[in-house]
Amino acid sequence: MRKILCLLMIMFFPSLSWAVMDEEISHIRYQMTAIEHEYTLEQKQEKIQALDTVIEQAEKIIAEHPDRAEGHVWKGLALSAQAKHKGKGLGALSAAKKARATLEQAIEIDPQASDAAAFNTLAMLYYKVPGWPIGFGNKDKAREYFRQALDTSSNLDTNYRYGEFLLSEGQRELGVEYLQKALSFPDRPGRAEDVLKKQDVRQLLGVYK
Repeated sequence: MRKILCLLMIMFFPSLSWAVMDEEISHIRYQMTAIEHEYTLEQKQEKIQALDTVIEQAEKIIAEHPDRAEGHVWKGLALSAQAKHKGKGLGALSAAKKARATLEQAIEIDPQASDAAAFNTLAMLYYKVPGWPIGFGNKDKAREYFRQALDTSSNLDTNYRYGEFLLSEGQRELGVEYLQKALSFPDRPGRAEDVLKKQDVRQLLGVYK
């Protein structure tokens, strides 16, 4: 009976269902940042396992909202993070390829979902993954996706990651400019992870002073 009532509520009041999804996404979004801060650099396996939980949560959202991009976005982000923590080898490359496919699917549904996070994470993948013949990494594609992310939504995340990329490419002055712009955005309501991200940006700026 309860399941029937829930289905009826979703059918006649879809905005309620979307509100629940937004709350779930908010939880995932914070988890993604917290996982990077709560575990040490040596606790890679623990991070990977924690990200498995995030992937399961995102897959649940995808099953419940197949026409929305957000579940795909955050599954892609979690897979991308797993690829990073798996280091080198086939496991990392497999996770990166799955992340790329998932993020491309998210963009097909809605390129503006989650403040251009799909473009931003695709850019990070092309920037971080080794190039041919080992992987699909490509600095030119990374730069293109970073620009698409910024054109879609200039925010803390897109400016932070593009600034980081520019610093790695030796463009110190421009990289610092984007990082400082990232810090200029006010903390978003209900986005506790913004505080943690700004800590990371300040730490990065401190290295390049």
